[in-house]
Amino acid sequence: PELSNNQNILPKEIISFIKRRSPIISSYAYTLKDDTPDLNEMGTTDLYGVSLLLDLCINMKKSFPQIGIILSVANLNDEGFLKKIKTKINKNNIRNNFFIYGKPVENIHNLWSNSDVYVRPTLSDGDSIALREALSLKTPSVASDATPRPEGTIIFQNQNLNDFSEKVKGVLENSDHYKIKLNNIKYENNFKKLLNIYEYSYKDV
Repeated sequence: PELSNNQNILPKEIISFIKRRSPIISSYAYTLKDDTPDLNEMGTTDLYGVSLLLDLCINMKKSFPQIGIILSVANLNDEGFLKKIKTKINKNNIRNNFFIYGKPVENIHNLWSNSDVYVRPTLSDGDSIALREALSLKTPSVASDATPRPEGTIIFQNQNLNDFSEKVKGVLENSDHYKIKLNNIKYENNFKKLLNIYEYSYKDV
């Protein structure tokens, strides 16, 4: 999407990536931990579905060569896991398409509003604040069926790459349709409350 007026609130590295890529998919992980022996396999300990996200990028690039995926990670403290991720990125030639921002982002909801799709490929989950933020901002959102999701979420089968890819591609090809559907959903006006909780969590990092 074209950058909105709130673009300057985002870190310059994210702004630069958004300007160079289209469409934009965003995702969030609080932390990344290396418990998965092989990133080419879906290890149940890859909590935030990073391997699945990388495979999504590989798939989507076939139809959208300029696609950009931004993974925002509040705590990027496992160099071993990051090395495995970068190896897979380089091996599959998606280094210009997949961007990891490894610091807390203030007002991160501005990233969701500047995305074409928000994705939540977690293997297990609670009630995701980031997902609710994206939906409140009318950003089409795709999430795994690991847990019940808010109304308006496009659901894919947990750890099923083909289903994940099809759902995301469907949104990118019919974004107006999904935005209209979100506009017709009246969410409880608790965005500010969610934002306060989200920002408070960074204070404990």
